[in-house]
Amino acid sequence: MIGFNKLGIVLVLILTFTGLRSLDATARPKALAGPIQAFVERVVDGDTLVVRARIWLGQELKVMVRISGIDAPELRARCDKERQIAVSARQFVKRLVGQRKVTLSHIRQGKYAGRVIADVTDKSGSPLSAHLLKANLARPYHRGRRKSWCTQKPVRPVKKAQIASKIQAP
Repeated sequence: MIGFNKLGIVLVLILTFTGLRSLDATARPKALAGPIQAFVERVVDGDTLVVRARIWLGQELKVMVRISGIDAPELRARCDKERQIAVSARQFVKRLVGQRKVTLSHIRQGKYAGRVIADVTDKSGSPLSAHLLKANLARPYHRGRRKSWCTQKPVRPVKKAQIASKIQAP
């Protein structure tokens, strides 16, 4: 009889904690629909901005925002072609929205701490992603592994052991 009592208590505890966790998950939304008005503090690269958003009366939040749905080349590139496109993409975004207001919507947590992913539109309501895609400064991206911007493979340094084996080979 005592064994069944302990089992009952354990089941009640499991159900209670499982229920509380599911309530907690519904209490914290995984995304914000927006729109949220923000001011561009800095353009990091072609698909990332630092913005200041008013989240409450007298409360502002500075956050890094990755533009949803696109992949722009990185400034720390593997080849000159990627680096040139990356610089062009950043300059393009600076001309579009640098030090101006933007609107964020469909905001969700990014995979890196402190960064969010969002649809970003300029003051006319045009999506920044569409501008970048049209200018061939970004390509569509929907998770997964990103494709290289370099047409040729980067040259890897040759190791001393590889050189020695080629010298010794007849």
